[in-house]
Amino acid sequence: MMKFILLFHFLVLVQAQSTPEIKPPTADEIAVEDATSPVPVKTTAPVSAFDEEEGMIVKKLTAPFEYDRQARRDPFRLPEISGVEIPLGAYFGPFLELQEIPLTDIKIKALILDPIYPKAIISFLNHENKNTNRKVVVGDYLGENYGIIQAIREGQIIIVQTFVEGDKKLTTTKTLNIRK
Repeated sequence: MMKFILLFHFLVLVQAQSTPEIKPPTADEIAVEDATSPVPVKTTAPVSAFDEEEGMIVKKLTAPFEYDRQARRDPFRLPEISGVEIPLGAYFGPFLELQEIPLTDIKIKALILDPIYPKAIISFLNHENKNTNRKVVVGDYLGENYGIIQAIREGQIIIVQTFVEGDKKLTTTKTLNIRK
């Protein structure tokens, strides 16, 4: 190994002595000429800071805004609400496809337990009596009574449903388990 290192140093020294020294050119050796532009340069008269077109834009931007009130609502007032009041517990929608399916008809096919964004694949019969699979995530509406998926964890989906009985709003928690 020692012989290899000595041989390497010897070759480096021989190479350094045989390489000629490169010197930068002196000012007398450099000839400076004006280069012509490859693209023809068009010389024009000097342009003012704002030509007529730019001046018009500046005038439009700095002019005070005038609001035309004819057939327009005042943007700083809330719109007037008219119509029939919806009673508590009445259905108003549109409903999503998954909101019309009873929880008893939903089967869990697969769970993807990503720690940040868990997902589930569910199966149900749609309105045409065809078996349908859907991917659902936390926050999706599922089941009747405005059910919302609150958690997807190992072996189950937790759904919170809210419904109205008389003057009271009730909340229930339902759990869908994987059927084996």
